[in-house]
Amino acid sequence: MTCRANEFITCIRLNSKNQLALSIQDENNPLNRQFRFELRDLTLNTLHTISLDTDSGIFSRMTPLPDGCWALLNVDNNLVFILDEQGVVIDKIDRFPGPLYNIALIGEHTIVIRTVKKLLFYDVEFGEERQRQ
Repeated sequence: MTCRANEFITCIRLNSKNQLALSIQDENNPLNRQFRFELRDLTLNTLHTISLDTDSGIFSRMTPLPDGCWALLNVDNNLVFILDEQGVVIDKIDRFPGPLYNIALIGEHTIVIRTVKKLLFYDVEFGEERQRQ
């Protein structure tokens, strides 16, 4: 289906538009890991695929956002990547202290990120709301 012999899926999520997102890691070369983000419909047709560039780390957590975007967490490099509906990276956030373990959307406007010792809460404004203002 999606993975080659040297690849595995690190995270799977479904958004409100019935689109399935997969974070896929290539373990062929541990010193130069390759990642990609795939967005598929429910019949598993590929909608978008992008390579995720990072020096190291694993994209093992993600959450869909209400405006059709996605937030992907690189747990080793303390990075959050925001991807738009076509899978294009629109933001890379790197201001987090210490290791990041998980990311989730709570309600319609709050992203929570779990670190070693605490939860970080962020109130956010999503695409559709920005366009209305």
